[in-house]
Amino acid sequence: MSSTRCSRSSRSWACAKARTAWRALKEAGREHKVVFIGHGLTPDTHTLLIDGSMDAVITQSPHTTLMNCVRILANLRDKREALSGVETTRSQVIFRENLP
Repeated sequence: MSSTRCSRSSRSWACAKARTAWRALKEAGREHKVVFIGHGLTPDTHTLLIDGSMDAVITQSPHTTLMNCVRILANLRDKREALSGVETTRSQVIFRENLP
């Protein structure tokens, strides 16, 4: 993982934490004994998947999540059932082999 470069975005703290976790696993001699899973497919987690530092990422569609929030608020405003028309949130597991 030493060659991994984190992006200089507001999410770079997550990459730094992932690098720290990976480094701790490596120092303990457990980098091949522990499955390292992240959350949210970002440029940083994408990089960690490609270089093999991270095994998988669990992600969801931020657009769907946001639209569900808007639907719930609109339903409450219009005195409808809160979950009327709200889509089921789908999670996706991303591996290096199925990166979008």
